[in-house]
Amino acid sequence: TPSWSGNYMVDDENKVIFCNIPKTASTYLKLALANHTGKVHFDENQTPSRLQMAHRWDFLSNGNIYPLNENPPDVILSKVISYKKFMFTRNPIERFIGAYREKLEEQIRLPGINELVVQHSHPEYNPVLDGQRYSTFAEFTKWFNAFGHTTDNWSHYYLSCIPCFMEYDYIGHVEDIDTDLYNIFEKLYGKKAADNLAQTAQTIKTATSKRLKDTHDLTTAYLHSLSDSERKKLYDAYGTDAALFGYDFPS
Repeated sequence: TPSWSGNYMVDDENKVIFCNIPKTASTYLKLALANHTGKVHFDENQTPSRLQMAHRWDFLSNGNIYPLNENPPDVILSKVISYKKFMFTRNPIERFIGAYREKLEEQIRLPGINELVVQHSHPEYNPVLDGQRYSTFAEFTKWFNAFGHTTDNWSHYYLSCIPCFMEYDYIGHVEDIDTDLYNIFEKLYGKKAADNLAQTAQTIKTATSKRLKDTHDLTTAYLHSLSDSERKKLYDAYGTDAALFGYDFPS
């Protein structure tokens, strides 16, 4: 089974494949896809913890959504060729900052990586003796520039969704998610399904929109905390993604 196929969600009934990229409104996009099947339902009254079930395959399978790599290789290739395919992207620098904010700044959700980040800038740091400390954005960027992406939260789009091979029918931008997702759903499922998006998981959609806006507004401040050389390395790291999907980086 191709290793890359684990990023993809399959809807066999409608012959649709969605490439999921963390930190690109993935919770809302998964819920929208699962909701459309009619076998699961989310509305504005759902609690945040229940909404996070969108990241669990056992939940998504209730809506007949499952990982592409559960198929044998020949079936994977057949579906890749014959199914409609879509994906969403986000300004890669803002996504990188968003991943840092959620995973390492607001709460240390990746403690192992946080220790590596701090120790890279402070070799004498010992979490047992010194206690846990939060890494700064400058430290995180310096570590990333030295070692590259190590989790899906800041992986490269061109590696996660291999657009040169997959030949996507539709590619949306998170920055225009309302318009782009409506248009994609209308093409894939029809106007009624697109209209029903208005009732899909409004709580998580509102929270997602706020987080995206907050990160966008703070981008300049985060980037100003970097040295010119580290900022250039970061831009170079995501240069291919930016060129492929039409993004510019702050000057």
